Amino acid sequence: MIICLRPQPDCAADISDLTALGIDALPLPMLTISYHTDTLEQLSRPDVAEGHQGLVITSKQASRALCAHADQLSDLKRLPVWCVGTASADQLSQNGYHLIHTGTGTARALAGAISQRAVAEDGSFLWLSGRDIHTDIGAFLAPAQIAVDRRILYQADPASPPAEAVCTWLASGGPVAAMVFSARTLTRFGLWLDGHAPQLIRTRITILAASAALAEQARIAGFTALQARHPDRASMLALCQDVCGQSASPAVPD
Repeated sequence: MIICLRPQPDCAADISDLTALGIDALPLPMLTISYHTDTLEQLSRPDVAEGHQGLVITSKQASRALCAHADQLSDLKRLPVWCVGTASADQLSQNGYHLIHTGTGTARALAGAISQRAVAEDGSFLWLSGRDIHTDIGAFLAPAQIAVDRRILYQADPASPPAEAVCTWLASGGPVAAMVFSARTLTRFGLWLDGHAPQLIRTRITILAASAALAEQARIAGFTALQARHPDRASMLALCQDVCGQSASPAVPD
């Protein structure tokens, strides 16, 4: 059984794709996303794009908002986009945005690419982010004197998902893995287990981590952990397939 922890609608998409692959999956979104309407209104002003040399996108949530409000935010399409990964890049390119760089799936790698290729004198970058961030693009680029104008577009807050089906499966003793794309989601999942399954031995759960850092965080928290080949959704789905072809209790990696 795979537990899908991402916010909606991504959680439902994960369930759908896993089911199509013949994999049993249950939804347990750890966070809920809400967008800041005041930021959207500010971004709709025609002068916002002026003075910026590019648009930085570090999450699918930000790219989803741009696409959902494409008419309102049409002036932003003048800016070349530096995107964290393929999922966001695909969304944006299909909605008329010009992609100048598509990263490997991590904000740190994206910041590194900007620092190597961008010229400070060409202007600042407009970064659309969530309220809570793991990598501060502005702080990373400050030594190169590249300015970043960060606008908080959305926030992720703890969710209270229906838990009966997941609790029943955990109590059954069956094999279980959980897909994790972010540090905050993993932390929330640990807290959820403390409240709903406090007696559970965490090594029973295999965390399918999108990065080495997440895999290490999971092991420190007491879970078994496996890492996807790349920090993207396609690699995570492939890892789910691999795990479901293994025995019920995958070994903890060295």
